[in-house]
Amino acid sequence: MKELFLKGDDRKIPTLYWDMVFAESTRPILFTCRDNKENRYICSCHCADGEKCEWIVAPTTCERLIDLLSDRITIRQVFDECEKPAFLVTRYADREIPEVRTVAVKKLSPTILPTAGYYMEAEEGEFDEEIAALREASKTVMLTDTEQYTFFSYRINDFWIPFPHMKSKDEEYQMTRPVRRKIAVGA
Repeated sequence: MKELFLKGDDRKIPTLYWDMVFAESTRPILFTCRDNKENRYICSCHCADGEKCEWIVAPTTCERLIDLLSDRITIRQVFDECEKPAFLVTRYADREIPEVRTVAVKKLSPTILPTAGYYMEAEEGEFDEEIAALREASKTVMLTDTEQYTFFSYRINDFWIPFPHMKSKDEEYQMTRPVRRKIAVGA
């Protein structure tokens, strides 16, 4: 069963479930969450004391998380490169329901975001399981609206001809490697 991190309104604020924890102390500091549509979010705790705990929660992708865990990008870059709105989630000690504000990452104070220039600096193999899970998850595509994807194409006389497929809403497809096949053209 998924463990709830944040109960959203499912319109502007998604319901989020705990996913992977990358760094923790007495509580998780840097971790990921997923929503009901399997979208990923990176979360960073920037304030935790007796009165409140506050996180910056930003949408991200499996590919960006793999880059993070492989030390190809810094922790800050995952947030800085986020173009979609993020959320500031504040849980006060004396309140049941957290306060959630939608924010643009570019407008946040640098004190809220992770310090620039720091990589995960993982030991060899430390995040192998997480990277494998993210690679597998990135192969699954969930279509939430009717979207057009090109799943295959043919090459005839050095011209590539794509054949688009229309896939229906809320169906899951497994992406696979392209397969080349020779097809006889004409008689």
